[in-house]
Amino acid sequence: MTVDVKALEEARAEVEALRREQGVALLDGRAFDHATLAAAEQRIAAIKAALAEIALRDERDAEAKRARRRRRAAQRLVDLEERRLTAIGAAETGLRGFVQGVNDALETSAGMRDALASIGQPVPLPLAESALADRLAQRAAAVLAGIVGHPARLSRLTWAPSWRSGDEDWERAERAELDDDLSAFRQQGSKVRDGDR
Repeated sequence: MTVDVKALEEARAEVEALRREQGVALLDGRAFDHATLAAAEQRIAAIKAALAEIALRDERDAEAKRARRRRRAAQRLVDLEERRLTAIGAAETGLRGFVQGVNDALETSAGMRDALASIGQPVPLPLAESALADRLAQRAAAVLAGIVGHPARLSRLTWAPSWRSGDEDWERAERAELDDDLSAFRQQGSKVRDGDR
């Protein structure tokens, strides 16, 4: 037997029909099988109980699905948090490395200017602190412009648009900046390293 609302409606219609028959039998003085009516009423009660059980099982299934969805969402949240913290750690490491690299570049550039001054040579414009700082700032801005959704600002941190490429090889570009000015010194320096003191 299929248990659904249609079955309940059919059972109720059967009971109504049997009650009418019972009333007619009473009026006509005929015998009526009360067990048939009682069985039909019991079917209604059984169908109602079955429908209630179906609703309860459906609710349990729905709650189990919700619980599985919550567990999956919680696991995804935990996984994403680990990835987020790893990314933040990488950003911190990279930024601290950037600061250290810039400090080292500024310090060694000052040392190069001092070395040139000690032998009476003019300081090439690309070696001036302001020129180096500008190039580093332009390169940093070009890289920072790659932050998705934040091409010129990340909260209070802002940077000007850069004409440089975010993919530029900084070391190669810096070498090229001073190639003409330092080529003779590089040759002399390599002789010193090779033992010509």
